Amino acid sequence: MLSRGQKAVASFAITNRSERAFAIDRVVTSCPCLVVKPPATVIGPLETKTVAVEFDPTDEPDFVGGLSIDVTGYAHGAIAFRTRANLEVTAERGGDLVTSHEEARP
Repeated sequence: MLSRGQKAVASFAITNRSERAFAIDRVVTSCPCLVVKPPATVIGPLETKTVAVEFDPTDEPDFVGGLSIDVTGYAHGAIAFRTRANLEVTAERGGDLVTSHEEARP
């Protein structure tokens, strides 16, 4: 749970289960309040990389409630992975970013 107006950072893992490397050339989120870092990366064969997501409610600092934000990574124009960040913003002060996501499957 996050407090109203609170910024937070979390992470998730992306695993390349193939025998070939691939490059994630862009990542798109369904809300501009969630930014993925790095926005592009190369994942080697059978390698796992950690990707950070940063929640920034600056544009809507009084937002309170639940958010379910889709995160989609693309490699050469095709979908490489999809996941979702679920967060709850409360009116109270103090708290941590709680995210859940489906396993990313390139």
